[in-house]
Amino acid sequence: MHTTTSPKTVCTLGATGTVGFETTVHMLQAGCGVLAVVRDPYKIRRMLRARAITSFEGLTIVELDLFAEKAIADPSVAQAMMACDYIFNTASKPVSLMPWSRTNHERGSVVSSLTGDIVKAASRGGKRPRIVAFCGTEYFAGHDDNISFVHKTATRLANKLSAALRDNHDEAMLLLTSGYERWSVLRCGSIRPSSGQTGDASRIGTDLHKDGSNYRLGKGKSLVVEDLAAYLAHAVQSGTFSRFEGEMPFLFNTRFLKHV
Repeated sequence: MHTTTSPKTVCTLGATGTVGFETTVHMLQAGCGVLAVVRDPYKIRRMLRARAITSFEGLTIVELDLFAEKAIADPSVAQAMMACDYIFNTASKPVSLMPWSRTNHERGSVVSSLTGDIVKAASRGGKRPRIVAFCGTEYFAGHDDNISFVHKTATRLANKLSAALRDNHDEAMLLLTSGYERWSVLRCGSIRPSSGQTGDASRIGTDLHKDGSNYRLGKGKSLVVEDLAAYLAHAVQSGTFSRFEGEMPFLFNTRFLKHV
């Protein structure tokens, strides 16, 4: 459903990934202009058609390997990204479930390095987009007050064992300490891939806490990616995303209980 507010423009990095694709779909359905940055433009078109999206009005596709050296050094690419209201960095490289695998060892800090380049580009003046990153339900020293010792220890251990989690943590810390004021880091916990079914968030796009989920208290289920994307699209178009500026909110399960 389109709102009466002015359409927003959104850049999705890694727009064929689990979170990136659903974010792209829901932003388009909400009436946002979307700049989708992908390695394979044919793949995203196929994926959109599979979702019965045949009109690409409002969609601009940029073919780019985001993890290549100086990926956004091209002035035309950087200019297009910086013209957006939001930049959602959902890009990632493959990881292995084996912590000490070669895949993880060679992965490097690809996501945090990319976000660092985006911050530098956004800080050079002109329009200053909101940079949105994602990480797990982590503890951040100096930012969280009421986190249990078990939670702190568990997240530190997870970051040591997982290259991807460590990279996302470094990305969040980079934004937290960058001095760039327009950022948000969404702590989402486990995100379930597309299920083909959406919860109530897809219809009402509002309060994430209706089912009583609270990771700080050890309660809650994994996020369904369609519902997360629906919530983000609603927050962008309604202007309520502004409450997340400069914040690291915990987002919980958006499949709300039917009777709440």
